[in-house]
Amino acid sequence: MRVEAKICAMIGDNPLVPKLISWDDETCCLEIEYLENGNLKEYVRQNNDNITLERRIQWSIQAAEAVGILHKHSVIHCDLSPRNFLLDSELNVRIADFGGASLCGSEPSAIPVTRFRPPRYDFDATPVFQDDLFSLGSLIYFIMTRFYPYEDLPSDKVESHFEVNEFPEISSTTGGSIIRKCWEQEATSAQSISASLAAIKTETPTGTVATDTS
Repeated sequence: MRVEAKICAMIGDNPLVPKLISWDDETCCLEIEYLENGNLKEYVRQNNDNITLERRIQWSIQAAEAVGILHKHSVIHCDLSPRNFLLDSELNVRIADFGGASLCGSEPSAIPVTRFRPPRYDFDATPVFQDDLFSLGSLIYFIMTRFYPYEDLPSDKVESHFEVNEFPEISSTTGGSIIRKCWEQEATSAQSISASLAAIKTETPTGTVATDTS
C-alpha cells in the first residue's frame, strides 16, 4: 500500500490514473476513487459483441499512454494485465494496482503472470521498462480479440512457446504489427506504441465492430 500511495502522489491528478482520495500512513489505509465499470477483463468478457473497433483502439492508446506515465516517473508496473486496468463512467481506461511495482529500481513484490511475462524472464533481475512493454502487447492482444495469448493452453505450454519466440497468429488482428513488436521486444517505448496506435485510429471508420478472431 505504501508503494501504491507514493506512486499515486508522484503522478498526481491524471486522467489515466484513479484519483487518490486519502492515505493514512499510520494505519496504512489507502482510498482511491471508485470506478463503476470495473476492470477491463470483466467488461470485455461481458460486452465483447458490442465493443467497436474504434473503442478497442482507444483503450489500447490509453493503456499505452498510462504505461508511459508510469515509466516517466521511473515506475515499472510489473503486473500489467486486463484486471489491472479500470474503466470510468465514460469507459475510459485507467491504470491501477501499483502495489507490487518497482519504483526507481526498487525490488518489486509482483511479477507478470505467464501470458504477460517476457520469454526467459529473470525473476532475480531488476525489472526493466521492456518487461512492461511485452505485457502491453499481450494486453492489446486481449483488447482486440477478447482472449489471453494461448488462452486454451496450460501455462507451462505457453512458456514453452514463448521461450522459442512463438506467439499467437496476429496477421489479421488490428494492431498486429504493434503487438508483434512488443512480443519480440522491439518496441522502444510506451509512447511509440501509443503513436503507432493513434495512426491506426485515424484510418478506422467510426462505429466499426471488431471481428472476432477466435
